[in-house]
Amino acid sequence: MKTKCARLSTLPDHVVDAVYLESELDEYRGNPFIEALPPIPSNRRLAAMLPERPRYGEHERDLPRHLRTHCILRLLDYFEPLGRHYDIANRVDLIMRSGYRKRNPHGPEFRRRLQENYEKLQCPDSQIEMDWAESAETLAQSMSMALIGVSGVGKTRSLKRALSQYPQAIRHKALSNLVQIPWLIVECPHDGSVKQLCLQFFKTVDRVVGAKYAERFGSKGVTTEQRLLEVAQIARAHAIGVIVFDELQHIRPAGEGGIEKMLNFFVTLVNHSESPVILVGTMAAQHLLQIDFRQGRRATGLGALVWPQFEPGEEWDYLKKEIWKYQWTEKSSPFTEEVSQVFDNRTQGVTDLAVKLYILSQYRAIVTRTEQVTADLMNQVAEEDFALLEPMLDALRSGDPLKIARFDDLRPLDFETTLARENLRTQPPIDVVALQRSLVDQEKMRRAQTLEALRSAGVSAENAALAVETFFNSAPDTTAAQAATDALKLLGMDRPPRRQSKAKAKASIDIDSLSHDDLRRAVHDGKATGSTAHDALEKLGVVRGPQAVFE
Repeated sequence: MKTKCARLSTLPDHVVDAVYLESELDEYRGNPFIEALPPIPSNRRLAAMLPERPRYGEHERDLPRHLRTHCILRLLDYFEPLGRHYDIANRVDLIMRSGYRKRNPHGPEFRRRLQENYEKLQCPDSQIEMDWAESAETLAQSMSMALIGVSGVGKTRSLKRALSQYPQAIRHKALSNLVQIPWLIVECPHDGSVKQLCLQFFKTVDRVVGAKYAERFGSKGVTTEQRLLEVAQIARAHAIGVIVFDELQHIRPAGEGGIEKMLNFFVTLVNHSESPVILVGTMAAQHLLQIDFRQGRRATGLGALVWPQFEPGEEWDYLKKEIWKYQWTEKSSPFTEEVSQVFDNRTQGVTDLAVKLYILSQYRAIVTRTEQVTADLMNQVAEEDFALLEPMLDALRSGDPLKIARFDDLRPLDFETTLARENLRTQPPIDVVALQRSLVDQEKMRRAQTLEALRSAGVSAENAALAVETFFNSAPDTTAAQAATDALKLLGMDRPPRRQSKAKAKASIDIDSLSHDDLRRAVHDGKATGSTAHDALEKLGVVRGPQAVFE
């Protein structure tokens, strides 16, 4: 049997080897694609796996401001599972295992469908087009679903947390090293074409299993129908458990019947690959699922879920209070009813906005040194940083689905840009002139300290000044102590004088009896004329100045 599955010479590090767990249900038992998955999750298991809470310690509130501003950004990874998140995790598991039920690699049906898809790929384009149209009218029994919701309520994040309990790639050594892909997330292209969606699928599979499908199947001159069958063949060959098509609202009409052609793509893909699909999009994508009755039925295998923003209530209050526990300001801020109302009014139950409003408010409290988040501060931050979101927030306040869909493509918040703007607004400007003046003043001080140290060691004023100029021109950042030490080494004056015994120190020396070449007489005579010991010795030719060293 020939397939279009590529030979994988080198597997990515995230590919794991299958470890099989005997299934508790008869219909799943003996299917390696199912028994290589973790156990069917209970809510208790999900409660341990779904949350993603940042590191936090009360002692961090004593850290310097510049460190605490970084700690705040940990909240971007915060995920607190609520009822809807448990529901989506259970649905994903049902869809995945149900899709594998009739794809047991040990059964004859699995090989038969692989062979059928391969033979269709070998057919003329006209025959492929006819088969493709027929398959779009025939609904397979594979369950799929749609998830539509307001931007920022956590649709994609929830799915990723639900899918994170499964490995993304599993190698089955007993099945000729077949690499199973339990889940795959493909982002719909902005141009909304079937061709680009197929190419995006190939690239995503390549990243997961280390193949080169995009290079092999992404060439020009291939019909849409042919490319669709290639996608289905790869999905079947890698036993993809569920394919998530995210950002469904990116689909746009491409000529006459463009939307219907794209929707037929999803139906045909499920029929040929038997991989369930999950369609995810904002409220702007809702009309895409209602435009075609067949696609509407396909998306309701386990329901077309609609996630609006959170309404005031027990779950939303719980989420706000949990977020509020993460405080990096020096002063503790109690969660008050006034704070709760600011969250409600300024974020309209959108979790993404709630987290980012809290991050920005803490950031401003720290950098402005007020060190406490209050309702007034949160209102001020929202007034300034959420200004561009007001059309969307007004639509959410109205509760009108048409208005919400109209403004839904406006992203909840360009956080990086907003944070940069917040930084510029709150940080005092840097006085470059004053900073440069300070650096110059510090160098002057180091030069003066070095000069004083050299003069104290007996170096003449002229030679000390020359040494200072030489050293600081070559190394402006050197310290005064280091410059003085290095200069004395070059002058040969870095050796400590020998200690004399008290008896010798008290013994009187007849200077007149010493020869004129005697160092003691030279120093004595120099002092009598007002010269330093160094000047006297230099005149005698015993020591050399720095000029001679640096020439």
